Amino acid sequence: MTYSQFLRAAACAATFLVATTGGLRAAPSPEVVALFQDWRNLAAPERTGGVPDFGAAALEHKRHGLAVLRRRASVLSGTLHGVDDDVDLRLIAAEMNGLEFDLRVRRPWARDP
Repeated sequence: MTYSQFLRAAACAATFLVATTGGLRAAPSPEVVALFQDWRNLAAPERTGGVPDFGAAALEHKRHGLAVLRRRASVLSGTLHGVDDDVDLRLIAAEMNGLEFDLRVRRPWARDP
């Protein structure tokens, strides 16, 4: 494939994406952005003296914070009307499921201290 053929194919693909998705997506709602930021803060390991803390108190704080964020996401899912925000919420929920799986099942801090 020559460079001009590549550019033509890329332009066709971009045109197809814009045509099928309705163009650029709207900005996410501030509630979803705030939930995502709070989620990222919770997902990051707590640090004690610059070292990640996987002690019982830190993990219990994560469990409690996860429950609070799940409730917020549940409330948000009933109030948002855009498909984009719904997809964002589903992605955040998938990440929350991963943390819950780590806390309940994998527990790498117990296996590899």
